[in-house]
Amino acid sequence: MATPTVTLLPPETCTNYALLPNEKLLSVSIPTSANPQGRGLVGILTVPPAALLDETTMLSATASADHPHPPTHRLAIVLHGKGGHKNYCYQALVAEALATKLGMYSFRFDFRGCGDSQENEQPEKGRKVLEDIEDIELVYDVFKRGGDYAEIGTNLVPNSIIGHSRGSVSMFQWALKQQTRLEMGQSFQFVPNLINCSARYMAKRLLRDLEGKGAFASVLNQYRLGEYRDIKIPAEEVIDLASQDLSKVKLLDHEIQVLSIYGMDDHIVPLSDSTYFANLLGSRHQLTFIPHADHNFYGIQTIDDDNADEFNPEGYPLNKKRKVNWNYKVTETIVDWLHTSNDVQRYKRATQEVYYYPRWRDIEGISNFRDIGGWRTEDNKHYVKAGIIFRCANPSNVTEFGKTQLKTLGVTQFFDFRSLPEFTKAGGLSITGIDVNNVPVFSDVDVSPQAIAQRYKNLLASWYTYKYVYEDMLNHGVNAYKSVLLFLRDNPSTGVVYNCTAGKDRTGVMTMLILLLLGVDHHTIAKEYELTTIGLVPDHARIKEDFYIQMTKLQKRLEYDPDVAAAHKQLNANASMEEMFENLISSRYESMISTIELFNHKFGGIEQYCKSKLGLTQEDIDTIRRNLLTKSSPYPDQNSTWKHRQSMGSLL
Repeated sequence: MATPTVTLLPPETCTNYALLPNEKLLSVSIPTSANPQGRGLVGILTVPPAALLDETTMLSATASADHPHPPTHRLAIVLHGKGGHKNYCYQALVAEALATKLGMYSFRFDFRGCGDSQENEQPEKGRKVLEDIEDIELVYDVFKRGGDYAEIGTNLVPNSIIGHSRGSVSMFQWALKQQTRLEMGQSFQFVPNLINCSARYMAKRLLRDLEGKGAFASVLNQYRLGEYRDIKIPAEEVIDLASQDLSKVKLLDHEIQVLSIYGMDDHIVPLSDSTYFANLLGSRHQLTFIPHADHNFYGIQTIDDDNADEFNPEGYPLNKKRKVNWNYKVTETIVDWLHTSNDVQRYKRATQEVYYYPRWRDIEGISNFRDIGGWRTEDNKHYVKAGIIFRCANPSNVTEFGKTQLKTLGVTQFFDFRSLPEFTKAGGLSITGIDVNNVPVFSDVDVSPQAIAQRYKNLLASWYTYKYVYEDMLNHGVNAYKSVLLFLRDNPSTGVVYNCTAGKDRTGVMTMLILLLLGVDHHTIAKEYELTTIGLVPDHARIKEDFYIQMTKLQKRLEYDPDVAAAHKQLNANASMEEMFENLISSRYESMISTIELFNHKFGGIEQYCKSKLGLTQEDIDTIRRNLLTKSSPYPDQNSTWKHRQSMGSLL
């Protein structure tokens, strides 16, 4: 199949919307179309405003009053409904909010036959859900490798799909198609967050609208190719939509989370349709109702001074007809649901177990202790063995019972990445029957989170530049990381733990290397890293106390070291002490995604790093993979079943 092209279109192509400075109007060609030279899919790429700045200016800007969020690699794909286009309802609002508040990119586009995009393959038959699915697949693939296109400029991780009405139906059918491909062992696309706004579940009700209508079901006045016009909707389009069965959404991968939003005065889709999604998806689903809102999230009452308190208590803007624009409420709900603090909690619940075995282990005296196995590989053919490799924070306070727990887990080896002073200060580690290897990532240099406050003062202002800290670790931690990989080569199915002080940075880089070597996808690696946000909570008070002590010492040194004084002054100008602490303990998804991008660019990818930096051979790499990958049981020598990337039942 030919490679899609991406073309930057002049803003005046879209006549119903004025592009913002951080937006681009793009056309994505459709190689599979009977008319591959046509206009393609036309949409608007909204870029985080901070991404348009150079890094120094951006980091300074993120501390300003309006506080634009640093750019991430996350992408939201925004889908419109029947008779809609890329700029109606909440689409433009949510795109800008995601960019400024969460640093997310978004692409809202017109499906074929809609808005500014090219015509359907068979215009006389109208829009088909299968074509919608193909359009979503195309957008997913193009933006995932967005760095190949100058018009996009960076590789993006499709993190969420936001669908309205019919767009949500196509979204769910796209997800079911990917689930089927996964079960068949084929390549598949994956998006963890699906947002359904006003989707119809009981589609067969649409057939009633066809009675006595003939070849055309209705006429809709809609935006098409630069103007609003009356468009005849073929009966076949309605029949196709009415045939959609969404009952199998209950079988979707349990990692997929769904937010549904409905207006309580929806005049198109019965409110009862929302309950089907709630019942089928269970705890993976959040249902939100917006009072007084219709299908497109506008109020049904005309607002005046007498009724504003009753029908617009939150004071949202009114449209030209003086109806409340509840799309602002929709936008706020979506932004809150996608916020990293909520997203990581959902992910923890979804990945709590590797089948019946817990991922997180409550080892007395050690926090942030978890299994890094059980993940499905990107080639959809293997799993990482579980019950073998564990990561954790400072183990020096492990109790006698905790030591017994470690032995019960089958742990025979500890690799401690702390510097010798750091290791000694914490009390070291000694466990009878378990070998403890102190292999510092930075020899004789304290790189605990508190010490990073001194060695990387400029990084405390933002999590965005943690990728440079990790680059340093990749350069200096060769002996430490090689030691672990050689152990995994020579000791198949032998329990091993590695740690640093917080179990976050040096430990996070080691986990990244192992999972990359085993072929786990970037999204899963970054989400696994982000779990430390939760795992480290028990240690926050201790780390914070030590951090403030270190910063106080730093303050005293200002009298004697003008260079330190200048750096400290700049740091304080960019962030408060509380903000610096929050950045210090952060383990943001975006930090790891950025690190992987940097790693691939500067080190040539995982195999090149292992060979050139660590001195491993191809045979070493192949042996490690044989030792740690399996096609059968997740646990060695146990008859268990995988849970990662599995449906809740068979779609085949």
